Amino acid sequence: MSKTTIGFISASLIYLALTALLGLLLGVHYPVMARLIDTHVHFGLLGFFGMMVYGVAYHILPRFRGKPLKSESLAWAHLWLGNITLVGMGVFFPFAAYRAADWSMAKIFFVTFAAGQAISIFIFVYNLLFTLLPLTPVELPPALAAAKARAAAQQEKREQ
Repeated sequence: MSKTTIGFISASLIYLALTALLGLLLGVHYPVMARLIDTHVHFGLLGFFGMMVYGVAYHILPRFRGKPLKSESLAWAHLWLGNITLVGMGVFFPFAAYRAADWSMAKIFFVTFAAGQAISIFIFVYNLLFTLLPLTPVELPPALAAAKARAAAQQEKREQ
């Protein structure tokens, strides 16, 4: 497993623990902690689920395709950008959400981190899309190519 894959899966487990902790705090002190609902949700969805999907996808999908990942350095950038921006979103969301009427500094920081998160997702899409797309014709293994040729020959005989 690559360091990037391990990084995504490790981050995912950390976000799962943070999500559980925030959920516990919300349950115990809801009136005080209500502002953290959005942080709780983002850490659960983008943090736990997202990071797990990224890690598993970076590990498995290139192997299914039989090609190396387009760019391991882009995946590494995705790991860092995705985590930094998610933590930034989690920190500034409670402040930005309750000052929605104006563009406070908290909202500017939140939107900046959210844009960074979107860029990290676009990096993932680009990296995997160009890993999976066939830019050259895919060759069949010799046994499959021979079987396909026999099937085509039999089909021609039946049509005659």
